[in-house]
Parts: sequence; structure tokens; C-alpha cells
Amino acid sequence: MTESPQIFLFTALASEAKPIIAHFKLKKNMQYQPFAIHSKGRYCLTVTGIGKAQAAAAVAYTQALLAQQSNPILINVGIAGHRELPLGSIRLAEKLIDADSGRNFYPSLIFSVPCPSASVTTVSRPDSHYLHPGLVDMEASAFYQAAVNFTGAEIIHSLKVVSDNAQAPPDNIKPTGVSELLAGTLSTLEQLIQELTVLQKILDDPEPEAYQPILERWHFSVSEQHRLLQLLKHYQMLNGSGLVFDFASGKDLLRWLENTNQRLSLSVVL
Repeated sequence: MTESPQIFLFTALASEAKPIIAHFKLKKNMQYQPFAIHSKGRYCLTVTGIGKAQAAAAVAYTQALLAQQSNPILINVGIAGHRELPLGSIRLAEKLIDADSGRNFYPSLIFSVPCPSASVTTVSRPDSHYLHPGLVDMEASAFYQAAVNFTGAEIIHSLKVVSDNAQAPPDNIKPTGVSELLAGTLSTLEQLIQELTVLQKILDDPEPEAYQPILERWHFSVSEQHRLLQLLKHYQMLNGSGLVFDFASGKDLLRWLENTNQRLSLSVVL
């Protein structure tokens, strides 16, 4: 039986995809249109094309077509500009800013991050004057907004490599140079996938050990049961240890889990 993909990679450009395809020995599937899709085993890579609309459409198309297992890992990999960072610098997005809508998104960095993190602003037109802070690309925010419809937010991430800065403008970027830059991210990408695979297994776990004992102790509505399950999984990712049931009610436990998960998430990012 053919293994279905569990790790979905998305690049805007074919030149970004080239070293990743070679590294994971992916093969192009000629039956899929309108996006170029390469896959092998648990890996799948889609070349989306440039821009937010293309990125969002590619995520939806690939997931509807190929995602057969729950909680797939989705990673956007590609180049980005930055006013000051040296070319080849690798960053994991800690904050995504949509320049058009002004909306902000915060990927969950609740694991051992394999490289420094930074904010990424997604624009509809190239920012050759570096007017936006942090990294600048044309896909990440749309990728994230589409991806959260298909998997857990904890395993959706954007990995960027600096392709241009104020001293080396984007006009100098060539496809061969892009491929070389992406080749330099492969080790970091491998480490990121390893970390996210651990989180994926937790999300796939039907029930944390504490779930049933908590249900036996307190009454929860159906919606509260679903919320409890997600909070416990998130707590397990962040903390990894058991709970002490020293609460007056189930609602107190839910509030404590929400507050604790938020605090632990912030401590990981900081």
C-alpha cells in the first residue's frame, strides 16, 4: 500500500523547490494540475507560484487532493528580503503580518527551534525599499491562513532564507542563486520536520492520559469536552508532565489550562 503524504512543503518558485526535491528524492506527479506537485512516501512538495492568492489556493488544492491523514505538517519554505540581515540568513517565522489587512498571526514555537526566529511581513507588491520591519515575502500570511483550516496551528510554519537586502537588491536574484540559498536551509528544514513530527504524534493521540479521569471527576458540555481535549494536548506539548487535579470545578481547570498554556507558550518564544 502506498504511503500517503504527512509532510507538505510549499515553495513559491521552482528554483526554491529544486534542492528540496533532490534532497527528499521527490518525483513529479503529472496527473495534478494546475500546480506542480512532487511527492514520495510521507513527503509532498507543491510549487505554488508567487503571491498570496496562489499560496492559499495551492494549500487548499493540495490538502483536498492528497491529505488522507489527520494533522499533516505544513511548511512554507522560501526566500525573503530584509534590510540588514546577511544573504543566506535562515529564520523561522515567529509572527506573520499581512500588510494589506493589517492582521497578525503568531505561529506556535513550542519546540526546540532549529534557527533564530523573526517576524515576516507579507506584501502584495515587492518591497524593494525595505519599508517593512523584519523579513518581507509575498506568501507566508496567506499560506498560514489557508493552512489552519486543515491541521493544528502548532505544526504550521514558515522557514525563510534571506535573498536580498539594502546592499544586495532583489534585481540581482537569479534562479541558480535561489537554489543555492535553499540548499543551505536543508539541514535546518530537516531539524524542523523532526521537531514537528513529535508534535504531530501528540496531536494524533486520540486522548491524553488525563482526559478520561478528568471527565469522570467533573461534568463538561460537549463543546467543553472538545476544548478540554485540545487544551490537554497543548499542555502536553508544552509541559510534558502530568496534572494535579487540585481544582474546585471543571471550569476552573479549563481556565487554568488556558492561562498556563498561554504563559508557557510565551516563555518558549521569549
